[in-house]
Amino acid sequence: MKKLLLAVFCCIGALILTTKDASATHLMGGNMTYEYLGLNSGTGLYDYRVTLKIYRLCDPGSSQLPISTSIGAYQDNPGNPSLKQRVASATLNLISQQSIVPP
Repeated sequence: MKKLLLAVFCCIGALILTTKDASATHLMGGNMTYEYLGLNSGTGLYDYRVTLKIYRLCDPGSSQLPISTSIGAYQDNPGNPSLKQRVASATLNLISQQSIVPP
């Protein structure tokens, strides 16, 4: 038993001594809005304008914003709330990006 504990402590010590600092860049926040534009007489479908705003850290070495992202609209299943049915999907393309200088 003592040998097992010694081996475990040695492994933990080795891991602690060999670990390196880790860092990551990621999204800092964002929001998504939609605006109802009306019924499209050509397709018979409802039209919406979807806007997605993403805020991220722009330090050197940070990854770039994706040029597009996929979104989906899902309908609840009242009989089984964990099952959702995708009723629509779309790809949003990057239209513009703007740097914000913090105060």
